[in-house]
Amino acid sequence: MSKVYRWSVKIRDRGVDCVSSLHYQTDVPLSASEPSPDNVLTQIDQHFSTSGTDLLKWRQLAHTGAVLVETRLYEEVEDPDATPPTGSVHTYSLAGTAQALAADAPPPELCMYISLTTAKLGRSFRGGVHTPPIYSSAMFNATGGVDTVPSDYAKYQALGALIVDVLDDVFATTGDIKPVIYSRTRRARGLSFAEDITAYQIRPQFRWLRRRATAP
Repeated sequence: MSKVYRWSVKIRDRGVDCVSSLHYQTDVPLSASEPSPDNVLTQIDQHFSTSGTDLLKWRQLAHTGAVLVETRLYEEVEDPDATPPTGSVHTYSLAGTAQALAADAPPPELCMYISLTTAKLGRSFRGGVHTPPIYSSAMFNATGGVDTVPSDYAKYQALGALIVDVLDDVFATTGDIKPVIYSRTRRARGLSFAEDITAYQIRPQFRWLRRRATAP
């Protein structure tokens, strides 16, 4: 048995809700019951934490004035009208831990991008996730790209490794949660639609997200 879920984390930065999303697929034995969405959400939240559900692996990418306010799980179904999706939401009020917002900080639209790949080629088998906004111009190198030298860069690498990592044996009955690339288009065509993520790469250039704009 298996279900595919979209997991998202919301960090509020300078009044802007910045959402980062990933897909996960449950993998439980045929004789076992599918875990509840809330159980799955708890396990993923713990995966990105150092204690309980402190979500530190995401908060350490956000400045101290930013707040992690929510994680959300939403089941991906073929036809939402015919099969209403299940899901769960956890609310938090957890401050970022990176540093105070620098005076020269870029606007919240600017962030890093972690690309994610599978063992298969093609657009349907790759994806990625946008990180919380960057908080200091010190993260730029001399040509305006991502500086890989500062210690902060290691936090992005640590997050990428956690994203690729499978959550093994996380349920009362043996079962895993796997990070995947999900393709709605392939599913609509009756093809395989969830492929295991096998590698990550922090892109060398920053991304600008218009949807995080502070003004129209």
